[in-house]
This record gives sequence, C-alpha cells and structure tokens, in this order.
Amino acid sequence: MTGFGAARETVGGETISAEIRTVNHRFCEVKARLPRTLLALESRIVRLVRESVERGTVEITVRWQSGAGEDGRVT
Repeated sequence: MTGFGAARETVGGETISAEIRTVNHRFCEVKARLPRTLLALESRIVRLVRESVERGTVEITVRWQSGAGEDGRVT
C-alpha cells in the first residue's frame, strides 16, 4: 500500500487543504500534522483513519488559512 491524495476547498474566504501520504508498513502508524487552531480534531482524525486502515504508515497534513490573514500552516 503506497499512495498520495490531496484536496483543497475555499468557502467564505477560508481555505483548508489536506494531504495524505501512505507507505507500506507492518503495523498501523498514523501521524497527523495540524495547525494549532485545529489540534482539537487530531484524535478524531487519527481514530477515523485507524478504523479504515489495518496496516501501513499514514501521514496527514492539514493547512488552514482564513481570509483575515490568519495562517494555519504547519511548519
């Protein structure tokens, strides 16, 4: 299992983008990188991925930017 997916959506001046990368691995390991403003969602995202994936390394990166100039980039 190897793969990559990306999506971006802008609504009301706010843009959110997500990337998911997977590589084959014996165990299931999920890593989520989120901006501080979305950290409360991390455990939920990891749980949803673990419910769908039995094995492999899954890296999720989410970026959020508001129209007001607030930047939710992950560094």
